[in-house]
Amino acid sequence: MAACTQTAPPFTFSPAQVQVLKENGSDPLRLGTFTAGEHATGVTGITLRSATLASPYGDYPSYLKEALRQELDEAGRLAPNAAIEVSGVMTSNNLNTGLAVTGEGELEARIIVKRGEATLYNKSLLAKTTWDTSFVGAVAIPRAITEYPRLVSEFIAVLLRDPDFLAAIK
Repeated sequence: MAACTQTAPPFTFSPAQVQVLKENGSDPLRLGTFTAGEHATGVTGITLRSATLASPYGDYPSYLKEALRQELDEAGRLAPNAAIEVSGVMTSNNLNTGLAVTGEGELEARIIVKRGEATLYNKSLLAKTTWDTSFVGAVAIPRAITEYPRLVSEFIAVLLRDPDFLAAIK
């Protein structure tokens, strides 16, 4: 797997997270822009030893937007003309295969919720994951690739555990 580019697996919604969205609020939501922060890392590609992991959605802020779109759509909370808009700025996005037995992932983004010009929520959130990995790149790189959707799902779980976010989307 020397010096190659691979594509991250597409995101698949979480039934548990969809249920949280169904149970919290009745107002429909729309998605705004999801961009990279000024000094963001890992937003166009993630380096995994000698490989690069590309987003199937163009870039990683778009991956996060697609993940939220799926969750909201499955929960029946997505409407293109909704008054409440959710947008985001990704500031950190990384998978580390390491040279040890544990790989690590980290995703940080600022999520903003607005109703018209009024900001209802503006908070930076961080999600971290770990998994068993290997010193051998041919084992470690594929394991890291399959972990990316879980990292994004964990970020959404962190968001949905925030009572301030849940209050903002009602």
